[in-house]
Amino acid sequence: MTLFLAAGENGRLVGAKERVDAHDETEGGVQHAGRGLTPLLADALVGARFWPVWIATGVLALVAANIASAALQSTSWAFVLPYMTVLAIAALGQMLVVMQAGIDLSTPGVMFLGGYLIVGVGEGSNNRLALAILACLGLGVFVGLVNGILVAVLQLNPLIVTLAVGQIVFAEGLHYSNGLAETDVPSRLSDFAQNRPVGIISLVFWVGAGITLAVALLPSFGAAYLLAPIAAVVIAGASLSGGLASATSTWIAALALTLLNQMLLILGLSIGWQFIVFGAAIIVGMLISGDRVASLLGRLLRPKEAPARIAHGVDQTTS
Repeated sequence: MTLFLAAGENGRLVGAKERVDAHDETEGGVQHAGRGLTPLLADALVGARFWPVWIATGVLALVAANIASAALQSTSWAFVLPYMTVLAIAALGQMLVVMQAGIDLSTPGVMFLGGYLIVGVGEGSNNRLALAILACLGLGVFVGLVNGILVAVLQLNPLIVTLAVGQIVFAEGLHYSNGLAETDVPSRLSDFAQNRPVGIISLVFWVGAGITLAVALLPSFGAAYLLAPIAAVVIAGASLSGGLASATSTWIAALALTLLNQMLLILGLSIGWQFIVFGAAIIVGMLISGDRVASLLGRLLRPKEAPARIAHGVDQTTS
């Protein structure tokens, strides 16, 4: 289920239709909420921003079936689904930030240090796994709190703040990792990551799906994950200026990006060409993103209504 929410300028969460109506204004700047667009048309404009990523993913699957069919086989999905889940979870967190017109570049640093905390605090013992997970979660909460204070309270630029905080956390991760003796993660955690109770679908995927569902129902508040989550959020139809976003479309965008990466690996392209194709695909995806489609539809529809409203206003004035 997709939940559409928009953040008002005063921090209040308002419904998607209310946000569309609130921005439906005449050229003179007089608000006329709900007068210009019918409810059905308003719903269509809101939903238009989230459909392109679904269509593009379907097209990608068709292309894969013709030029890299191995990418759609069970052995490939056993790789794609867990890695897609990690990207999707990172993108969901980024989505909540983007909805508030912010951005978070500290994600890879937190994931880097958090991974080493699992190893270091866990010490390879199942008895310490819960403590290790709590330490990892505590790191995320602490970094989020620091970012929040610097951005919301001190009014610093979120792009610069989160990039700087991320670099600090990443450096601490390097320092922490150097002090660790070589050890394995607790066996219970590795068993969880490798367990596939339903064919090729691992428990990691189901946990990620549960998190996505929870975010979709309640959004109340590694270097590879620096730009990819942001790209997934924007490709999924969210606007970097804040407002509407879709958890399920973000999930599909993460699937599309991961599947594309798997296709490039199967096709045997060199690392350089993989970066070129992947980067070009992100740019194309952002060019045809749902946010741009919705904005274009809005511009095409509103000019048609302006003359009638102006004429109506003139008639009232002359009468």
